[in-house]
Amino acid sequence: PFLPLPELMPQDGSTFSGPGSRVATELLGRQRNPLLPERWTLPPGQPTTLLALPLPVRGLDPLLNGRNLQLRLQSSGAISLATLAAFGEGDQPPPPERWAALLDGGLSAKEHSPTPRGSSGKLVYSRVSGVQVGSTWRGTITDPGQPYLSASRAPISWPIASLERGSLGTRQVQTAELKAFYPGTAWAAHGNYGVEYDLTLPLRNGGPQPVRLELALESPIKGDQAVGGLRFKAKPGPPVMFRGTVEVSGLDGPDGKPSGRQGFHLVQRVGQQGPALGTISLAPGGSRSLRVRLIYPADATPPQVLSLLPVKQSPEQPDPSR
Repeated sequence: PFLPLPELMPQDGSTFSGPGSRVATELLGRQRNPLLPERWTLPPGQPTTLLALPLPVRGLDPLLNGRNLQLRLQSSGAISLATLAAFGEGDQPPPPERWAALLDGGLSAKEHSPTPRGSSGKLVYSRVSGVQVGSTWRGTITDPGQPYLSASRAPISWPIASLERGSLGTRQVQTAELKAFYPGTAWAAHGNYGVEYDLTLPLRNGGPQPVRLELALESPIKGDQAVGGLRFKAKPGPPVMFRGTVEVSGLDGPDGKPSGRQGFHLVQRVGQQGPALGTISLAPGGSRSLRVRLIYPADATPPQVLSLLPVKQSPEQPDPSR
């Protein structure tokens, strides 16, 4: 179930606040759930049940629960895959004939029909139910035409999972296309759920003074137009926009030297800045490579941004550059 957690906690491999948060954390840490076998052998021409898992709500207040399943599979041949849901009898799963009837039956009506692509007016994204193109977003963030990222560019932010009408003024939509999708559902993978982001930031301080920076994942107010920067709420709203784990390598350690991999669990609300995941201290002419990894969790709502921020001199001197 969804658990209320602080906005920032160290990730020891067992911290999560919802089904999507848990699955993304385990995948990021390359943990295989004990419920999953290492392999399945599928006989030809007939359906095979891979997993039948319950969604218990008894004893929960409110009666709200969910289950998120993400599998990374390699197949020796073409397969068709379906995810089904049905009521069982008590604690028993539905019988095989019930699953077969669902597979052979028609599709039920969808909750909200999507707005046709390119239409003006209100945009309804609808549920994503299809096969998206790609599973990893890997890249190195640098100054244009350079092999490094200048520390002097801070404050600077990069969208994570930007989407239609949520490009934050960049005019870049990161949403994956769908090779196929059910009728009446979303026409793109709005949110890139389950996609692994693996980003490298080769920082360099080209100035004459030491520089100290902060790294943060933030949930700005969604928008599509350039408005001179990101917009945040003075008091973040109630809806949770991000529940999940971020892994960072290269932050300042206790001795000021670059640390190894560190995991952080974040719970962020709409319009929320920060909190900082850590700092990066660079001497004049110094350099540091940061690596940021996350798997976009199913409990999140885009967009988020990865931000590199100058450390404020004091609480009484707010940074006017944002």
